[in-house]
Amino acid sequence: MKVAKNPKRTTRKKDLHVKQLKHQDKKQIDKLQKKTEKAEAKELRFKQTLGALPDGVVLLLKNWEIQWLNPIAQKDLGIDPNSAIGQNITAIEINPELIEFIKAGDFTKTLQITTKTRKILEARIISSGTKYWVLVTRDITEHERADAFRRDFVSNVSHELRTPLTVIKGFLELLQNSPHTEEEKLHYTLMAEQVQRMSTLVDDLLTLGKLEERLTSPNLDEILLLPLLEHAAEEGRMISNGQHTIVVEGDKNLTLLGSNREIMSAVVNLVTNAVRYTPNGGSILISCRKTQEGAFISVKDNGIGIAPADVPRVTERFYRVDKSRSRGTGGTGLGLAIVKHVIFRHQGQLEIHSELGKGSDFRIIFPKSRITHPKP
Repeated sequence: MKVAKNPKRTTRKKDLHVKQLKHQDKKQIDKLQKKTEKAEAKELRFKQTLGALPDGVVLLLKNWEIQWLNPIAQKDLGIDPNSAIGQNITAIEINPELIEFIKAGDFTKTLQITTKTRKILEARIISSGTKYWVLVTRDITEHERADAFRRDFVSNVSHELRTPLTVIKGFLELLQNSPHTEEEKLHYTLMAEQVQRMSTLVDDLLTLGKLEERLTSPNLDEILLLPLLEHAAEEGRMISNGQHTIVVEGDKNLTLLGSNREIMSAVVNLVTNAVRYTPNGGSILISCRKTQEGAFISVKDNGIGIAPADVPRVTERFYRVDKSRSRGTGGTGLGLAIVKHVIFRHQGQLEIHSELGKGSDFRIIFPKSRITHPKP
């Protein structure tokens, strides 16, 4: 015999089940709301932090759509967030050089731009995961002004020193040719050597200043490298005075686009450095080769070498690995700084391989875009 279901009991069960479902839904909604609030608070803190930075920050999607920017970026780049957010950054009115930089897609380098308000900004683009780009701008106006002041000061002082040094040098030559005791002749010779050293220093300072000031690209001379290396070797042999073996080898057809005068200056500086830091009887190999990536010029010696701690600093002005040796052979401490600037102007790189007591290999690496074929 079947017992009839109690309708009231069934209704109560249904009501209880509905209440349980509603309670579970409310718990899930509360949990989701808390999670959303937590994410929003985290995003707010993130934006507040970026907003307080002294640098401009623009957050972009990978398709270059502007998502957010801080007040510094709004001011420096002249971007109105009300109309720009959601727009492609290359489609709004901003600095044209910055747009070209973005379109070029090479973000291993930084870009220097001047704004309408005459501010100088350094811009870089950083990849942030698979979803975002971050455009960062830094105001370097004061740094650039200080650097320009330093360059002007050094240039002006160097120019002013040239005249008195020329006069002193002329009178010393007259005195050296007059009859004197052996001791007096020695004194005049020492004075002449120091005047020559000062003249060389002034010339190097002026050369470095000119390289720093040049905003235009270097000349596009077609340079057959092997004859250039032979000329640099002759300079090295004159300084060596027969105390070193200097050999030149390489691809006789390797031709480079660039400033013949600047590249000659860079190679001569590397060769004279090799002579100064290689003991008598040592050897120096000057070579050039084409590679898959471009080409290189190498100046390799078996001299005293450079300690690992000194390698990153050797291109700094007046930095010497062995101060007494460099001064004794007429070094100014500016040669590698000149080399660095010449290479930078030719989109190249300087590689230094060295080991104490075994020698050094300085390599100027040129990109493929600088290599050309000699005219028939």
